[in-house]
Amino acid sequence: MSSILSFTPEGITQHQYDGHSLPLLIEDSKRILNRTEFPFRTLNAPVDFKSLLEAMLDYAPSPEGQRWVALNIHAAHFDQTGQTSVLNYGIAVLENLLLPIQARANAAMKEGRPESTASSGHTPAREDTGLALEAARRKEQADFREKLMARERFRCIITRRISDPYPLGRSEADQYGRLEAAHILPASLNYNVSTESATTWDMFKHWTGIRPQDCAGELITRPANGLLLSEREHGALSSFKLWFEPVTSANAPIPNTYKVCLRNFDPSALPVPQQVTFRDDQLFQNQLIPPPAPDLLKIHAAFAKVLHACGALELYEQWEDESGTSGKVFDQNSLGLLNARLRAIQVA
Repeated sequence: MSSILSFTPEGITQHQYDGHSLPLLIEDSKRILNRTEFPFRTLNAPVDFKSLLEAMLDYAPSPEGQRWVALNIHAAHFDQTGQTSVLNYGIAVLENLLLPIQARANAAMKEGRPESTASSGHTPAREDTGLALEAARRKEQADFREKLMARERFRCIITRRISDPYPLGRSEADQYGRLEAAHILPASLNYNVSTESATTWDMFKHWTGIRPQDCAGELITRPANGLLLSEREHGALSSFKLWFEPVTSANAPIPNTYKVCLRNFDPSALPVPQQVTFRDDQLFQNQLIPPPAPDLLKIHAAFAKVLHACGALELYEQWEDESGTSGKVFDQNSLGLLNARLRAIQVA
């Protein structure tokens, strides 16, 4: 039995729905999308909602995610409020999943950088529990970075630049770079969970198969959720302008080997490798360090492809430029502004 959501101006209601043949569900859902009238993509309405929902179907990280999207398109289409419910579903996915995930990723990138996590001194007004939590996060991030440095032997997987200092013997061809520990799934999924983000977590769970407990505590900073990248490449990963697709041979994925995908991004070093292989043979404190998890890279790539397919990435960047508040989508004033803009692009 699958979970579906009903979308009306009054709010979101969750129901249970019996499963059907997945290929038939997807085929029928795409027919529904072809028959639905969506607003034209313009400068004032930059999101293509038909492409958004098609991409959510095509790039879902799992069959369960595809089924969830297909059932919700079905439920929206047959809702008594008419075909605008399909558009309402697309808007709900945009404002409750895609835009918040972009905000989480951008916020996590900034919080993970040394100047963001460094202690600024004790403030008497702050509670000790808050200080302890912040200290724990800094330690987790430092341990995370050490493990990624060891796994990739102090080199960015893309630019091949090395850390400064570099403990393994630098050649004349080596260039120093600022290397950062990047999270595949945003570290901020691990905290600041509130009633406002409950719908985001519900959608995230159904589309990706990742549950809140899968990101609890140190699970979000395990090496399987990390990449060692130069500063600009870290920013591109968090902005979903850099992602990784598995490389196959004889219809089977080559272990730990991925195609490098870039879009709307100028890398900090050329040439960019067409593919990379992550190490799985390095030790940290006498324990093997695992490579990036294929399922997590697949989820990140799925978000990237959906965001680019429909224009949601450009919408978020436009809002970020106008508001000057990167990563603040979960602030209620910012949410109100974004939602008002989204609702304004609906057709009558």
